[in-house]
Amino acid sequence: MNSNPSKKTIAIVCSKDDPASLNIKNQLLEFGFSKSDNETYDNEPVYYLERENYSAKLYTISKDAVFFDEVNDLKEEYVVFPSEHRSEKNVPSLTVHCTGLWSDDTTFGGKPKSLSIAWPAFLKESFLILKQKAEANDLKDIMITPEVTHHGPFVKKPHAFIEIGSTEEQWNNAGLAKIIASTIIETLDKIFSPDYNFNYKVAFGIGGTHYCNNFIKVFLSKEFALSHICPKYANDYLNEELILQAMISSEPKAELVILDWKGIQDRQRIKSLIESMGIPYLKTKNIKF
Repeated sequence: MNSNPSKKTIAIVCSKDDPASLNIKNQLLEFGFSKSDNETYDNEPVYYLERENYSAKLYTISKDAVFFDEVNDLKEEYVVFPSEHRSEKNVPSLTVHCTGLWSDDTTFGGKPKSLSIAWPAFLKESFLILKQKAEANDLKDIMITPEVTHHGPFVKKPHAFIEIGSTEEQWNNAGLAKIIASTIIETLDKIFSPDYNFNYKVAFGIGGTHYCNNFIKVFLSKEFALSHICPKYANDYLNEELILQAMISSEPKAELVILDWKGIQDRQRIKSLIESMGIPYLKTKNIKF
């Protein structure tokens, strides 16, 4: 179905265990996906989309995506996970993030102290498109936000989660699912266009809350894109090995660190560690957008 071997290939992975994911899948199918005549995955039909500059396959899995370690067996070069988002406060939201674990806790999938390959171009462009669509649709009660790096699976190729939060009311909302679906397609169309030039400096972010509000200005900036973000609650796990892993676990790799200075509890230790490794850094307060 991909007659041009030079095209970039993307796997879009939806989960039957996730109402938001299925909702987004149904909306994605309205964007020109065709059902494969001879390919299934996990006993479900595979759908494909041929665009001028990329080819996408839509897979449906039976397990929760955070435990989908088989993702690395897929042949596609990039992965997008449309998903539900849960939060303790049930805040209505549309979110983007990449995966990985700062600690040994694998309750929600992943590998201990292992970071997946981030996809800064998708993270940045999808966030900007989501923000534009939220404003165009007057979604004043929906929080549009990046999230820090968290949960599984461990993905060995550039990837991103793009999510609807945080209750069944939002997960089953066809309008929100259509916004996510159109954002996925528009983002892929943009970043795989021959005219697209990813000329941002990629940064690893440290500090702040789970919704990393101070890093939104980095997403909005014309100079920087973010890969992984380590929140304040996980800063104690950061050491030289994990910082180095965060810098290289991205395509392209991170070339600097951006610090949410007030959102770091042991800021002097983190600062000294980064300086000893010779990594350049900035503080979020110095980012212009």
